[in-house]
Amino acid sequence: MKACGSAGIALALGMVLSSGALAQEQDAGAGFQTADKALNVAYKTLSRRLQGDELAKLRTTQRAWLAFRDAECAFQTQWTEGGSIQPQLLAGCLAELTTQRVTQLEYYLNCQEGDLTCPLPP
Repeated sequence: MKACGSAGIALALGMVLSSGALAQEQDAGAGFQTADKALNVAYKTLSRRLQGDELAKLRTTQRAWLAFRDAECAFQTQWTEGGSIQPQLLAGCLAELTTQRVTQLEYYLNCQEGDLTCPLPP
């Protein structure tokens, strides 16, 4: 009878730990969704300020950056592939790199006049 009680406790503990991992995975996924929405807003705002070749270069750059981000996160999480932690780590990586890109695009949107490193026209 005692063994059955221990098994029940172990099962309950496993369920609690699993639900905690699921909550963390959902939090990581939500963090990525939030960052991705911010990225879309910044990109669209930036796109509206460009035209012609400038807009084409932004599109090329963004596509290359997205490919880099996805490949980098796949590389960073490759050792956890197939494991239960992999989706959480992947979502965390995607969120982090996407947030960095948002910061970069927002910098472009707020360049000071005379900043020669700014790719936007004044």
